Amino acid sequence: RGRYAGFLYKAKQYAASIEAANEAKKCDAKNVFLDRYLAYSYFETGDYTNGMAMSKSFFSKASPEKIIAQDYEYRGKLYAKTGSDSLAILDYKKALEMDSTKTELSNDMSNAYMKMKKYSEAITMFKAKVAAGKAGVNDYYGLGRAYYYSKDFVNADSCFSKIVTAQPEMGLGYLWKAKANVQQDPENKVWKAKEWYEKYISKIKPEDAEKNKKDLIDAYNYLAAYYAKKNDCANTKIYMEKILALDPANAQAKKVKAELKC
Repeated sequence: RGRYAGFLYKAKQYAASIEAANEAKKCDAKNVFLDRYLAYSYFETGDYTNGMAMSKSFFSKASPEKIIAQDYEYRGKLYAKTGSDSLAILDYKKALEMDSTKTELSNDMSNAYMKMKKYSEAITMFKAKVAAGKAGVNDYYGLGRAYYYSKDFVNADSCFSKIVTAQPEMGLGYLWKAKANVQQDPENKVWKAKEWYEKYISKIKPEDAEKNKKDLIDAYNYLAAYYAKKNDCANTKIYMEKILALDPANAQAKKVKAELKC
């Protein structure tokens, strides 16, 4: 039954693996491999509390030669899910030391650094992946955000440009380019973000408006401010109405619309 729990885990039948392992533990509570399968499968089913308990039990019982990279990987992921990102990073590093092929763990480490607001460390991790020629859209998104929160808006803008090039039909790259350009032009001297907010808006389907509500309202407010500065009452009103369509209780939009003389 213990071996069966292992086969079920490998077959991604995690709930069944948990059931089999727990049955086997009734006969052999000291079996460290059962704790391993339970830690893995609890994580995969989203039960991080039990997953962490089983991972800690495994490490407390297992002799060093029984511990594999995947044990550190899963404990790291469980630490990350239970709010211990610094401990998660240590385990990811141990997993990579034991198995250098687990390159996907660099993403987990980068995300942990981001959660801890250690942006320079996150940048280092993402840049290493870029240098190795293994970076994808998600990596440039992570690197761009790390630059953005480090207030390096020029490099952030460059990263988001790569997303726009790679996935021109997605709104994400345009949105973050707009954000980076707002920060590069804080007094709106040249309205650098205008074209990017317009392109972002054009990529959002009507059925997706609600889930993108906050970002759309930010975009509409920016464009309304642009047209107000140009004394273009009609377009200012259009964007206020777009805000109110998404958020009928928006006090600022109500006030601005009421004051418009068109």
